[in-house]
Order: sequence, then structure tokens, then C-alpha cells
Amino acid sequence: MKKTLLCLLCLLLFLSYQQSNAQNKKAKRKHKTEQQTPAQTPPETVLPNEQTPPGAAQAADTAALTEKPDMAVNTNAVITETNTENTATAPFTDEEVQQRLAYFYNGNWKSLKSKAEEEKKVFMVDFYTDWCRVCKQMDREIFAQDQTIQIFNRYFLAYKLNAEKSEKNIAETYNITAYPTFIFFDHKGNELGRITGYLEKESFLQQLNQYKPKTPNTRYTKFR
Repeated sequence: MKKTLLCLLCLLLFLSYQQSNAQNKKAKRKHKTEQQTPAQTPPETVLPNEQTPPGAAQAADTAALTEKPDMAVNTNAVITETNTENTATAPFTDEEVQQRLAYFYNGNWKSLKSKAEEEKKVFMVDFYTDWCRVCKQMDREIFAQDQTIQIFNRYFLAYKLNAEKSEKNIAETYNITAYPTFIFFDHKGNELGRITGYLEKESFLQQLNQYKPKTPNTRYTKFR
């Protein structure tokens, strides 16, 4: 009799354990399912005809300016630089060209040679004519430019000679047959070299540098 009761008690305990175990597994599966289910998001509010909420456009513009201030600054800088470049490369008027050519010697041939000898300077003679279009072009593009003016004022005397007017005999003496022709003379009046026809500014300045006075080597003198 005792054995039978003991068996029944063990069976009840076993059934109770199985039922409790099954409930625990069920609770775990339910909890896991709830964790994997995504949370529902509230539906978006859609305005009719895709209207923008009041103040949204202004806020977006303000945010864009706040996020990229450098873009606006750089744009203005480009505009300023472009305007400056256009101003710097603007062509001179005929009156401005004549004013800028004031460094050309205004005397005659004889006084020019005397001045060159007195100042020990190389002098350049520009043989031109009134009808020479290229002569006027070089006046504007080369002789009226700041860099050329500085070089002539420092190292040379410059002289314009109209080959068809009062000093045309000088043009004949030097066999001038094309215009413009530029002849370089030393301070004693000896020809050093010549340039005939049109040259670009950089090419002309390279030629000009050949006739600049050479700086003496004073490395071993008492002044160094």
C-alpha cells in the first residue's frame, strides 16, 4: 500500500513539473516574439497637394546659409576677381596711349645723340609712318605698358622718327624699308642691332634685355 501511494506521489510531482516546464517555455516564446516585432510608427501627416508647412521654407534657407557660409563668400570673391581682371586688361584710349608715351625723347636727332653721349645711355629709335597700323598696335600693346615704361626710364633713351617727314633722310641712311623698325645705338651712335616688324610683348622685352647695360662684377672690390 505504501509503495502504491509513493508511486502516485511521484507521478503527480512529475506531471506538475512537466506542466510548469511547458508554461515557462510558452512564456519565453511569447516574450521573444514581442521583442522581434517592430514597434509601430505613428502615420505621417500628409498635407494636401504636397504643401510645405508654414515657415519650413524659411527655416531651410536659414539652415543652408548656416551650414555653408564659405560658399557665399567664395562666390563674391570670384566676382570681385573677375571684375578686377577685366579692369586691368581694359585697352587704353588713344589719348591715354599718347600720355603714356611721354617718356620718348621730344628733341631732334642731333640733340638726341648729344643727350645719349652725355648720359652714357643706349638709345632706341622707332622708325614709323602715319599709315603704319602695326606701329600703332605696338605703341598700345608694348610701349604704353607699365613694365616697358619702367625699363626705358631706367636703362634707355627712346626716340620716335617719322620716316616720311622731316627726318626721312635718316631713315634712308639706315636703309629702313619696313615699318616699324627699331634700331639700338650705343651712346656714341654706333648701331648695336635692330628689330623689324611686329613682335609680341614678351618677345620684344627679351630682345630689349640684350641691350641693357651690363652690371660690372664687383665681387672682389673693396665695396663688397
